Amino acid sequence: MRGDLVALSVNMLRFLLDPVGFATLRLTVEAVASGSTREVTTGVADRHRRAAGLVLARAAERGEPVNPGTQARVVECLYGAITMKALAHGLETDATSEATIVAACVELVDLLLPLLLEHVRPPPDPAR
Repeated sequence: MRGDLVALSVNMLRFLLDPVGFATLRLTVEAVASGSTREVTTGVADRHRRAAGLVLARAAERGEPVNPGTQARVVECLYGAITMKALAHGLETDATSEATIVAACVELVDLLLPLLLEHVRPPPDPAR
């Protein structure tokens, strides 16, 4: 799962650092702000959720423990952090090497992965 999440993150960051990807981000934010094209923002968000969902589904099929209670929030944190990285770098793609992109994504995935692997704890017994 870690490798798949790193690959997903690297692809997303690489895309957002590209002028076309950055323009897509800007248009999506503008669509949210104007409220006039909800289907655009919903479509973009749904595509990203599906991509992350496929990674997590494959992990579950391999028998890797995935906490269903944290999945959605971890995916939001992952995409939010990648978006912030892209905004911090702007369009200076020449200044961002592939090694830097990969290192940033590995660090992010390693930070969030324990939240996905954490086992769901049963609620405490009120009788105790």
